[in-house]
Amino acid sequence: MNHSHTLGILTCQAKPPYMEDHFFRKLSTLAAKENILVLVFSPKSLRLREKRVRGYYWAEHSKSWNPIVAPPPELIYDRCFYLSSAHYREYTPFIKRLQRLPNTRFLGYGLAGKWEVYQILSRIPHIRPYLPDTRRVHHVNEVLEYLQKKRDIVIKPIGGSTGKKVIRVQQLHPGWYRLLGRDAKNRPFSAAMSDQQLYSWLRKQLLLSRWIAQPYLHLYTADQKPFDIRVLTQKNGHGEWEVVGKAIRQGNHGGLTSNLHGGGKGFRFAPFIRHHFPDREKVIHQQIDALSQMIPPSLESVHGPLLELGIDIGIDRKGDIWIIEVNSKPGRNLFAMTGEQNVQHQSVQNIIDYACYCLKAKRFEGGGKRKQ
Repeated sequence: MNHSHTLGILTCQAKPPYMEDHFFRKLSTLAAKENILVLVFSPKSLRLREKRVRGYYWAEHSKSWNPIVAPPPELIYDRCFYLSSAHYREYTPFIKRLQRLPNTRFLGYGLAGKWEVYQILSRIPHIRPYLPDTRRVHHVNEVLEYLQKKRDIVIKPIGGSTGKKVIRVQQLHPGWYRLLGRDAKNRPFSAAMSDQQLYSWLRKQLLLSRWIAQPYLHLYTADQKPFDIRVLTQKNGHGEWEVVGKAIRQGNHGGLTSNLHGGGKGFRFAPFIRHHFPDREKVIHQQIDALSQMIPPSLESVHGPLLELGIDIGIDRKGDIWIIEVNSKPGRNLFAMTGEQNVQHQSVQNIIDYACYCLKAKRFEGGGKRKQ
């Protein structure tokens, strides 16, 4: 095994098989063609005194993950996914130790959360009109005041993903409310509650997570199926942002979210828009393309280096566009569902191409530090 450079993949899993095993193997195979060794490791495996990390590399000839002890990689690709706020806090000190290493560069830093992203994007005049009115809520009374004003709202955990704990709260009539969404285990959740029941339920939820509240938007097709558009944008081998693919995620009839983890399905972007929004098709394409070009550099200028973004966009029944969420650790399974293997392949190749760009330009030396 003789490679000129190393690319580390950070994961919270100490050893294989990995949650993104196929993805990591694909990265390893493509990297080997560029004489780069991919080393998959946990942040907790760094031994500062010995200046070594313990991890695994993929051996193509034996089709197996093999243990390795090596110096910290020159480049690091962060694919750590946290199960809760406590899980995130557990790993943060170890991540920061890696970020402080002098000859190591992170290809991109994870976005802090929905509220922080909203604050950055809301300052951009051309982006602001596409953002739902968003409130950071700390106390039950703040949620209830917002609900009284809007009558129909959605609450979301700031650091959540895959649609977990996203809940619609709708006032049916004075004193009674309907709740619809998914619970912490991503199971469908629905309930009817009185004033007092809602107060108690909200009080418990606000203690468990940090939350935002937004107005409920009618982001579904005429047959009552929720959907959104995932735009995958990445840096390429020239260090420039490019849109790699766009596809539709559609949820179940009468549901709230369209996440694949909640049973959603994938559809190709252009035919879906043409079928459901024939009168707005051209405008929708133009607006989504414009937002996809503006959002990455706007976030990066404030947040610090980013590598890739999954931008989730909704379209309401009027054909108006809304930015739902921006994710700095997007998945790729959607494009496998739509049969767009070329997009799926390019989304992996771009990571290797950008790593090569960084190595050739020596951009990782003394650079790539996160903005404070």
